[in-house]
Amino acid sequence: MDPYELFQIIQLFLRLLIYTLIGKMLLAWLAGARYRDNPVWRLFDKVTAPVRAAVRWLAPRAVSDRRLDLLAILLLLAINLVLYMVFYSQGWITPLQSDGGRK
Repeated sequence: MDPYELFQIIQLFLRLLIYTLIGKMLLAWLAGARYRDNPVWRLFDKVTAPVRAAVRWLAPRAVSDRRLDLLAILLLLAINLVLYMVFYSQGWITPLQSDGGRK
């Protein structure tokens, strides 16, 4: 497998988790007090449960469970950035080249 393809697959997985966490937070906000009864929210919760468990293990006890999803998003964004920096520094990916607006 080409390193660029590997990078794209890992990024796709990370972005899927990030957008699922964002969707879960928005759905809880929009659905009101009974958001846990929503089947979409339950699906999002099952998908993100391993990420939440890992973040709970890493986070200090001062971080409340209500803020755990936000912390998970920030950590996944940081992992995404570090992934890009590692792949770029190894020369496995290159930035997109601009044509300078010429046609």
